[in-house]
Amino acid sequence: MWCSSCCIFRVMFIRIHRLNKNAKYGIVALAIYTFNRFFLKKLNIAFIGYVLKNHFNDFLGGFLFCCYVNYILYISNRKMITKFVPLLIFMFFVSLCWEFVFPKFLSYSTSDILDVLAYMLGTITYYFLVVYIDNKKKN
Repeated sequence: MWCSSCCIFRVMFIRIHRLNKNAKYGIVALAIYTFNRFFLKKLNIAFIGYVLKNHFNDFLGGFLFCCYVNYILYISNRKMITKFVPLLIFMFFVSLCWEFVFPKFLSYSTSDILDVLAYMLGTITYYFLVVYIDNKKKN
């Protein structure tokens, strides 16, 4: 019993240790998203409260979706999207679908051009934090 539990925890640690950087950043972004959704949105500060309630989760969504897509490509042994312009174009079309196509089919969804901007800023942050800085560390 004790030995099998040790083996399970050792395998879990090894798998967590070997996670791709996209998965690690994605877990952090998901934690921040959850913290914002349940705690920070309740702040009643003029401009910061507005941004946290309406656009910060969209910013994190852009970042998190880039992490998700590149992690799926990584575990599928496909080439990840690591160049700035293709990443930005990909996320631009995804955000247009989220903001202008899906509201046609979902009654609780609304369109907002500032959300598209938030997705784009999340993508730019992803590029500089995950791709650009990591390439600088390697060189």
